[in-house]
Amino acid sequence: MSQLRQGILSVVGPVSGIALSCIALGVLWIGTPWPAQFLMCIPFFIAAYAITRLKADGRFVLLGAAPVALLVVQFRDKDGSHAAPVLLVCAWAASILLGWHFARRRDNPTSK
Repeated sequence: MSQLRQGILSVVGPVSGIALSCIALGVLWIGTPWPAQFLMCIPFFIAAYAITRLKADGRFVLLGAAPVALLVVQFRDKDGSHAAPVLLVCAWAASILLGWHFARRRDNPTSK
């Protein structure tokens, strides 16, 4: 792998995490209900899957999403609890890790 491609791929994960988490924060900010917020897991899954398939580490999407995720968990749901924001951020992390796992599993299938 060339130096340039390796450098670009090392930046793609955190940048996509920042971009997706900012989009999710914007969707939250305009008043989208909490259950609909959980649909943002799909883009996080796709980003981690695609980045891992490009031979980069898809777990770095977590690194990019972390700063905005720390902000999102400070919000409260309509009952005054932090449960929905914490569950939302955990769902982002789980979908990123699932995308990374499925892409790695597809690249290295176990022989039975």
